[in-house]
Amino acid sequence: CMESQTIHIIQLLCGPTLGDASFSLYLWHPPVIIALRSLGVYSWLYELIPNAGVAFMASAIVTFAVLFPLSLASYRWIEKSGNRWALDRILSSRRAQA
Repeated sequence: CMESQTIHIIQLLCGPTLGDASFSLYLWHPPVIIALRSLGVYSWLYELIPNAGVAFMASAIVTFAVLFPLSLASYRWIEKSGNRWALDRILSSRRAQA
């Protein structure tokens, strides 16, 4: 029982990486930036932090904090599932032709 829990923890830690989810990052970054801008997050950070360089870094950190989990979730539940579905259709089509 303890061994299976350890394996599960390792699988969680070694799950999809940002490299796996790079296409999702690419797709999600414009809507995330637009949403954060529309919500006034960037303006609020620049008002809160007088140093523009530090405010920019804070904005980048907030953007990444939203973008990374969203991209990993999108990769896992949309992109990966879609790839599996497409592969299954291709393989079943080939089996039907054989």
